[in-house]
Amino acid sequence: MGCCAPHLQFQGKNAQVQNGGVHSNQSTKVCDTKVSQELAMLMTTNTRQVDGVTIVDIEGRIVLGAESAVLRVVVCDLLIAGQRKILLNLADVDYIDSTGLGQLASAVASVRKLKGDLKLLKLTNKVHDVLQITKLNTVIDIMDDETVAIESFGRAMAATG
Repeated sequence: MGCCAPHLQFQGKNAQVQNGGVHSNQSTKVCDTKVSQELAMLMTTNTRQVDGVTIVDIEGRIVLGAESAVLRVVVCDLLIAGQRKILLNLADVDYIDSTGLGQLASAVASVRKLKGDLKLLKLTNKVHDVLQITKLNTVIDIMDDETVAIESFGRAMAATG
């Protein structure tokens, strides 16, 4: 099962998380409805592709509970689908707690273990301060400009490959 939460099982490679819930094709199980309903109130996600980079736009709070579980599922789903260049857009994330920070660190480790990279984009001042205090800003690339962030994946992969 890898990086997926034990209660969220995925059998296919085409699962996506969009607009606050796990949406899938017929080959994939859908996340518990209760988790999706709770998430819709506190955090929403939208996944898009730009020049080979998967951008996950996140809005709301990344906290203990459904939100942090879905962040784990988003990254797991992307890895299962073969995505290795992941950019989390946190421009609309107004709060992150210690569980959310743990999920970010775990997500980075999971992606790097598979020879990929995960970067953060457009942090709010509150989220940036928390990453700085915890020193996570020293292990996770933080970008302010989407175009520059997308281009940086190409440079990073060329340097390592």
